[in-house]
Amino acid sequence: MNKPRKAFGTHYLQRVHIDAFGAFFQRNIGPFSEGMNLVYGANEAGKTTASTFIGGVLFGWPDARGSRNAYRPAGAHRAGSLTFEAREGLAASAIECRRERNAGGIMPDPNPAVLADIDEATYRTIFSLNSDELLDLGRGTDITAHLLTAGAGTAVSPAHALAEIQGRINNCLSNSAQYPNAIPRIEGEREGVREALEAAAEEAQVFKKEAREYEELAPRLEAMKLQLAEKNEQLEHLAAQGKVIEGLLEERERLEAEHAKVLAQEAKLSQQPESRTEAFPVGIDPTRARALREEIEDLLVRQSQLESDVQHAEDNYAQAKAHFAALAQSGAHLRQQQAEAQKRRFASVASIALPAIFALAAFLMFMLRRDSNDLAPLVAAIVFALAAVLCAFLVPTLLMRGGGQRSAEEQSIEDATNDLSKAEQQMSAAAEKQDTFAAQVAQSLEAAGLALADGDLRYARALLDDMREAQSAQQVFEEQRNNVCATRASLDANRARNAQLLHEAYASLGYEEQVSLGHIQARVQQESARRQELSNEVTELSQRMGQLQKDLERAEHLQDFDRLKLEDAQLATRLKDTKKELAQLLVVRQLLEQSIAAWEDKSQPEVYKKAGELMALMTGGAWVEVRMGAQEHIEVVDAFGQSREPQFLSLGTCQQLYLALRIALLMTAENVGRSIPILADDILVNFDACRRVGAVSALQELSKVRQVIVFTCHEEVKQLMLSTCEELNVVEL
Repeated sequence: MNKPRKAFGTHYLQRVHIDAFGAFFQRNIGPFSEGMNLVYGANEAGKTTASTFIGGVLFGWPDARGSRNAYRPAGAHRAGSLTFEAREGLAASAIECRRERNAGGIMPDPNPAVLADIDEATYRTIFSLNSDELLDLGRGTDITAHLLTAGAGTAVSPAHALAEIQGRINNCLSNSAQYPNAIPRIEGEREGVREALEAAAEEAQVFKKEAREYEELAPRLEAMKLQLAEKNEQLEHLAAQGKVIEGLLEERERLEAEHAKVLAQEAKLSQQPESRTEAFPVGIDPTRARALREEIEDLLVRQSQLESDVQHAEDNYAQAKAHFAALAQSGAHLRQQQAEAQKRRFASVASIALPAIFALAAFLMFMLRRDSNDLAPLVAAIVFALAAVLCAFLVPTLLMRGGGQRSAEEQSIEDATNDLSKAEQQMSAAAEKQDTFAAQVAQSLEAAGLALADGDLRYARALLDDMREAQSAQQVFEEQRNNVCATRASLDANRARNAQLLHEAYASLGYEEQVSLGHIQARVQQESARRQELSNEVTELSQRMGQLQKDLERAEHLQDFDRLKLEDAQLATRLKDTKKELAQLLVVRQLLEQSIAAWEDKSQPEVYKKAGELMALMTGGAWVEVRMGAQEHIEVVDAFGQSREPQFLSLGTCQQLYLALRIALLMTAENVGRSIPILADDILVNFDACRRVGAVSALQELSKVRQVIVFTCHEEVKQLMLSTCEELNVVEL
């Protein structure tokens, strides 16, 4: 078994478990050893996430301010734990520190075995390092504050405590209104209270006199205000009733004018003759008249049709008669009849003679054929026989045709006679229908009470139109007369109401009979003048009362005399307490100054001495001493004795200086953060190969008394630490 390490703390960080943080979910990192540890991984493997997670569990998750990464996981809350194991050879239990939400804090809380008295500022400045933070320790006062905190074993730096004490001393002696308990402020308030007491005593008599005057004027002012209010009400009533009376008088004039107009309309209507309807049939109301008019319109249509039929029949008769007369009187017709008779006689003779001649010729030829053998007579006999037959048939036909022509002409006269007779019958029938319709119309009109029309439909229709116009005129007349009567009744009622309202309005003003508007207006002016006088008196009294009230308000200081005396006593007590606090602060300041001076004489040289040794180790002897220069600025001395401030060093040398100071501080401050690991996240990137070896050696020295965890993504750094460190625990990400 290895020997127990010479370690300040009882525990070391053994394992990290991340529930959810950044891109990590349910991730274990470790195990870590007590001394030197190397966490190696490529870019974006999570080295910075793991380093930030450790500080987050101890002191709270980072806030998302500006572009700062808060490592919030998607869809989950940041949570995880750190497991601290007891150092080898110590009988102690493992400790698990866990954090879920910042509001919940670290669990368990507090945990003195791990956190002890370390604060977050010291952890961020001394225990958690990266290449940027190696440039964040510029002034000697800042270094002194951290060194004092570490050396004193307190959570607050004695230097900061001294500054706080000095600030409180300055507050006790300040004249600013921001510090009401400062001695000058309390003395000034007390002086003001005393002056107020003296002024109150001097003004007491004046205020008492004004108070008596105020008490006397108050009831008088109230009485005058009541009188003014009554006067205002009276004047408002008078003015309002005057307006009412004025409106009623105007309304009366308008009503009288309208009444005269209505009377004129009545007179005009009485002189207008009423429509006379006695000459019209009795018992025909407007509804019956409309029905009769529709019937008459229908009858007029029928009458028009009958007249058209009669006219048409007469026209046909005239045409037939003219046609018949033309045929009867024509001479050509007689000559044609004689010619036709002669043709018929000739046709009769021919129809007998010609067939007999051809038959005789045929017989002679046939007889001639018997006497000779010649065929010619036979042929001639046949031809004559055929001619006789043809004549026997053709001549009668011609006679018949001639007789047919004669029948057509005779038929034409007969047809004309028939047409004339038929047209005469139609004309008689149409005239008979017309007469029958006229008799029916006369009978219907007489039955309807329109005998005056004497069967004339158009006259009957005109009678109905006249009757309708007369009835309409009579209705309009009645409506006009009724409207005039209603208007007159309404005007009479309004005139009576107007007279009643005028009487009531005058009575409300105290008048038994009507007066002129000028009289009322004069009374309004008179009352207005009285109200103005009263208002002026009230205004004067109010102004005097207001002045007295202001004076009496200032007299409240006299009434608060006891309160002012109490305030004076309280101010005296506050002054005494502040002076006592000031004395205590002065004593504490003196003690802190003595303590700081003693620590600086004892511990600070040791820190700078150790830092100088580490600086020589890391730079290969190029820089050999670290010291506090003028104005509390750090200086580093080279091998030739030349001093230089950090701002004049190269980037790598400046980082080596601040790393040396931190390592020296951690090795010297035995009572601060004994179980907290030192986290170094790629702090060697700006070191050359030679000085990188020295820096690893310095970290190796620190790992002998504290747990050191180095994070890197550089293979050469890993190989350097494997070859340089005696015991190195490598954790791959």
